Amino acid sequence: MKQLTLFSFRRCPYAIRARLALCQSQLPHVIEEIDLKSKPTHFLTLSPKATVPVLVVGDQTVLDESLDIVNWCIAQSHTSWPEDLPQADNLCYELHEKFIPALNRFKYPNRYTDIDTDTIQRQMQQFLDTIQHSLSSRTSSELMSKSELIVFPFIRQLHIADASWLAHHQYAVVEQWLDHYLSSTLFNRVMAQ
Repeated sequence: MKQLTLFSFRRCPYAIRARLALCQSQLPHVIEEIDLKSKPTHFLTLSPKATVPVLVVGDQTVLDESLDIVNWCIAQSHTSWPEDLPQADNLCYELHEKFIPALNRFKYPNRYTDIDTDTIQRQMQQFLDTIQHSLSSRTSSELMSKSELIVFPFIRQLHIADASWLAHHQYAVVEQWLDHYLSSTLFNRVMAQ
């Protein structure tokens, strides 16, 4: 196996997603933490987008989208990944097109001029309704399915922004799922990198 180097930023949810995929796939790798205020030249040369995560495979292949990194890790994995959640492709689409934009406005209302609190709340709840329904038939496991891994860092961000929000809106299944993975060996190993 060629050397794997992941350019990361510890708190970035997209980078957390990539680190989870590498660890769960049991792919040995090196982490290079990037100071987002002072990005090194060699990083900018590898990925002109200048965003993390970036996975470099050997000295030729560069993956600079977190979903591409997850898919690559699954293809190379030394472990069997759990069966995915129902309607996984739709979940991924809804996450990126609706939930993440709403979450960003929820977390950083001062950065946006188009804040409509009711719409933001409704968009987050619609996505969480779908996740709650999907998770209700899933048995807890040490390993995440692909769509769980893709969604998890952003549900964690909501929890960080307002720890009572999930409870207030009665997402008990999502809360239990989040708590399970926040205390997992996998997540704690990833956050120690």
